[in-house]
Order: sequence, then C-alpha cells, then structure tokens
Amino acid sequence: MNKCRIYTLTFHAADNYGAVWQAYALQQFLIANKIDTACIDYHPRYFNDSLFALSPGPVSTKKILQSIITFPTRLKRKCSFYQFRRQFLKLTSVNNVDLSRATIIVGSDQIWNKSITGGHLDDFFLLHSVKCDRKYSYAASIGEDTEQNIGEVYGRLNDFVGIGVREKNVYDQLSKKNDQRIVWNSDPVFLLNSSDYPLLPS
Repeated sequence: MNKCRIYTLTFHAADNYGAVWQAYALQQFLIANKIDTACIDYHPRYFNDSLFALSPGPVSTKKILQSIITFPTRLKRKCSFYQFRRQFLKLTSVNNVDLSRATIIVGSDQIWNKSITGGHLDDFFLLHSVKCDRKYSYAASIGEDTEQNIGEVYGRLNDFVGIGVREKNVYDQLSKKNDQRIVWNSDPVFLLNSSDYPLLPS
C-alpha cells in the first residue's frame, strides 16, 4: 500500500501533559492507519518556558527566592518532557517540509485561543502564508467561544478543506453557516486505548 505524507501542527512543544498527549495520540492514530506522518517542530515565542522566568507581576525578593528554590524541580520536569518528545514524537523542522505539497492538519489543542497565542491569532496555525490546497483542522479549540472570536477564526479559514472543532458549542454556532466543511471532533486522546500510551513525565 502506498503511504501518503501528512504533517500535523499543534502545541506539542508545551511542557504540559495535555499538549504532549494530544500530539502523540493523533500521530499514533495516523501511523496505525498506515499513514506516514510527522509533527512540525514549531516553537512559538509566546510560550515563555524559560527556566529563569518569574511569575507574572512585579519582581520581588520572594519571587526570586521561589524561582531559585523550585529550579531543580522545574529543570527535571523540563528535561522529562524534552526526552518524551524525542523518544515518542516523530518531529520534523518546518525548514524540511515543502508545505505547498503537503497535507497539513492543525490541532488539536487551543491553537486558536488568543489568550494563549499572545493576544492575537497565530498566522502559522491558520496556515496563512502556506500555498496548499490540503489544509485541515482536527479538534481545534478557540478558547473563549464568543460570537466575535468564532467569527474571526472562521473568516480566516476560507482555504481549509475541512474544519474540525473540539467544543460542541463552537460546532453548533458554526453549523448555522451551512458549511459542509464543519465537523465536530473528539479530542485525539480518545482515539487510542489507555494501554496505547507510554508513561508520561512526572
């Protein structure tokens, strides 16, 4: 059987259990269905995951001391997630991908949530500059599902072949547009059985 190449684009780089779970699950589901796939190794700047970053707000002696005290724990956690991604995710640099010839799935996770993506929609998760006619989303989340936010995202997806969203209320609102591209997806973590998952970082 000939394999086809599908690239996924999601929040795999966040040091977060849900982020790595959903990235792993979608990739494994595609592999199980004989699809050659890889996750684009995109690290957005708005993910401030520096080990030396302080919590939001004014700098204080208390915050500095807290950062010093918790540094070993945070370092161990960061290394664990890094090792998990290296071992269990098939990643590829965006520079190694001819996106114009690829089939691309963005999502799942909250890739269209402006409160996460620096206060504005991330053009890369909308494939804004990608000249490709095989763009899809799977279980993508908008976050604050106001009519304005949903309308803004929807207006940026004109060249998507399929638009899969995770929240039922977002699907219900988009369904009013009678757009056959709109589908309601479950989170990809439910595509696998519990026994299909490796141990996640502690």
